[in-house]
Amino acid sequence: MLLCLPHAGGTAGFFRTLPTAVSGSYRMLAVQYPGRQDRHREAAIGDVRLLASAIAEQIVDAGIESLDVLGHSFGGLVGFEVVRLLGEQASINVGQLTVTHSRPPSAELPDNPLHTLGDDAFIERIVALGGTDESVFADPDLRSFYLPPLRSDYAAVEQYQAPQSASVMCDITAIGGLRDSLVPAASAERWRRHTSGSFRIRVFDTDHFGIYQRPTELAGLIRRKVTAK
Repeated sequence: MLLCLPHAGGTAGFFRTLPTAVSGSYRMLAVQYPGRQDRHREAAIGDVRLLASAIAEQIVDAGIESLDVLGHSFGGLVGFEVVRLLGEQASINVGQLTVTHSRPPSAELPDNPLHTLGDDAFIERIVALGGTDESVFADPDLRSFYLPPLRSDYAAVEQYQAPQSASVMCDITAIGGLRDSLVPAASAERWRRHTSGSFRIRVFDTDHFGIYQRPTELAGLIRRKVTAK
């Protein structure tokens, strides 16, 4: 099983390019966070740990015994906390956590968090990252639909910080992008301190979302067992 966790404001559909690429190796389970699309009537969970707890509980209840985890950006931090919680379950084996364009759990909190900006300034910064069509916010109805969960997700990630000693036992692969304007590629190295297993880092010439335009290459990294400390 490959558990996939999207970015802030993202949906399960973000991972639509991956099923074919990982077929034969994984059955994919992409998480739909509360507050969007088919779960739009549910309140968004603006706390990384609370969201991770809700996801981990469902994994346990579903009787899943073995899985790897893939998290993009915000989803990487949620995935880290999910894996920490699942590590308390002797019946569940997590082999690898792959994080793409995700700041390390113990990174300093931002001095000027995006979630505190006014709507127009917040939207301008989000659109500049790519991955979000500006037209979504041009329509008042769509704007009121998408903006609250997006802001809630950013509040969650920008107020989350784990201790430097926080660690998981599974292997970690950290992927960064040289043209990522949100998460500096160099910060991927700092994920190393958060695993007692093996660690691997890969940096590509991509922006914040570009690695998902290369699904075959990404799938190869997810499937390949980490061997380097």
